[in-house]
Amino acid sequence: MQSLLHGVEAIFIPIKDPQLSAKWYEEKLGFKLLYIEEDAAVMKIAERSATVVCLVKTENHQPLYFPDNHFG
Repeated sequence: MQSLLHGVEAIFIPIKDPQLSAKWYEEKLGFKLLYIEEDAAVMKIAERSATVVCLVKTENHQPLYFPDNHFG
């Protein structure tokens, strides 16, 4: 069976602070900031990748906690 998907164009991640989060993604993951606004930051995951990460400011932000699953 052939895949129905050919890639991922955008990933939306809820965050508290676009500037602080964008800085973290730059420093820790090497993402490149494309632009930033009061309520969002858009970042590219790699120079040749079409995928962008949209860091979107949310009200009542609830952090997610993942169990230690030893993946990766």
